[in-house]
Amino acid sequence: SNSKKLTEFSLAMYLTLVIVAAILLLLTVLFVRFMSANHDTFKKMGIETPPT
Repeated sequence: SNSKKLTEFSLAMYLTLVIVAAILLLLTVLFVRFMSANHDTFKKMGIETPPT
């Protein structure tokens, strides 16, 4: 039963990592869209976004 506990733990860790990665990816996509959508606004304000 010791190995079963270890498997459940690693599965939980894996799921947590996947969820965190998905959230980070989503946030990155939203951030990029937000930046490109407001690029003209930043230009008018004199704030230039550095090119990637």
